Amino acid sequence: TLSELLTVFWDKHDAKSKNKQGNDRGTQYRSGVYYTDASQLPVILSSVEGEKRKLKKPWHKIHTEVKPAAAFYEAEVGHQKYLEKGGRYGKAQSAVKGCSDPIRCY
Repeated sequence: TLSELLTVFWDKHDAKSKNKQGNDRGTQYRSGVYYTDASQLPVILSSVEGEKRKLKKPWHKIHTEVKPAAAFYEAEVGHQKYLEKGGRYGKAQSAVKGCSDPIRCY
């Protein structure tokens, strides 16, 4: 469900970081949830509010943008299929190749 997907989304990245994830910085690293149907918006906004309630410090803010899905541009070839190519540590991970390991986050 969308709610389950959003739970994984919030667990796998730092929504308090504006335009960065880990050591990577720039607008290409912004956090966003993009919906394709207006009926998804209430579920998304409720999820965002739930994340806001978890913030521990009053100056923390959720920087994840919520917008309708727009044009999608594929990444440069060198940035596609990152995990299949071995990610940061050169250890390929792909269900197509029979890998059943949990997804590693970098």
